[in-house]
Amino acid sequence: MSKSTKLLGTVSVLATLAAGPAAADTLMGFAGMADAVYVNTSFDDDGGSSDDSLNTIGLGAAIAFPIDEIAGFNWQLDASYFSSSADEHSAITWNLGGSLFWAGPGSRFGINVNYQTITDYGSMTNGGVFTEWYFGNITAQAKGGWLWGGGTPASGRGNYLGAGIAGYFVPNFGLSAAFSWADLVTSASQLGPCYGPTCGRRDLRHNDFSIEGEFLVSETFPVSIYGGYTYTDGSISENASNPLLAGDEFSTNTFYIGLRYYLGGQGTLIENHRNGNLHRFLRGPNGLTPF
Repeated sequence: MSKSTKLLGTVSVLATLAAGPAAADTLMGFAGMADAVYVNTSFDDDGGSSDDSLNTIGLGAAIAFPIDEIAGFNWQLDASYFSSSADEHSAITWNLGGSLFWAGPGSRFGINVNYQTITDYGSMTNGGVFTEWYFGNITAQAKGGWLWGGGTPASGRGNYLGAGIAGYFVPNFGLSAAFSWADLVTSASQLGPCYGPTCGRRDLRHNDFSIEGEFLVSETFPVSIYGGYTYTDGSISENASNPLLAGDEFSTNTFYIGLRYYLGGQGTLIENHRNGNLHRFLRGPNGLTPF
């Protein structure tokens, strides 16, 4: 598997002080987001230095409505587009997802399904559960679910887990930290040379450690600026039946900055996060969707 291909796969497969507690409840009507983001990912293979760098531009949007017939329940649809380029490779990524969730004064929980397709890399579908709980100005998040890969070289089955915490120093500024783990058992024949009975299975794993800040510039015209950093530690297991399929370890450093517009804004940033659309961290195996 080339360094650039692993870069593309990594991108796919991607505290409190003064503010008073924000009221949180089910959606009262339409909530939406529109988003634009720039992402730079650099790659390090087996601890050595590398000049490989992947640049990505992303656009995304999400809409959510309450379900009038079932008190407290809401649904959300979201979609995004990424254009990524490296020295020798480029790719287009599309995401389409949906979530059903219950929202109350102290928490949210629900289920989600997301489909992602990447040029020359195949597709990834995830389905899982998520929750977030509110403790004054702190939000705690958790998620977990299943992965289904299709195409080359990502076909296989796996799981993901994640947890995060966010705090709001003032009502319009939030700082969050998160950890995500994903593991995919995939066909060895799609990760290197493999012929007849020598084919087997290999295990792809990555851990993502992230920190992000977001500032709502104006409540009247609800545009926020956000940015963050993610460190990814990944590995590909060896295949005992084929000596050509050796194991590999790699890491990536990802920096991103973006603009987000809250349609049907809920007021402060903490109110938009708790009373509006689902936070992007909750809806998949990693946090690098562009909204």
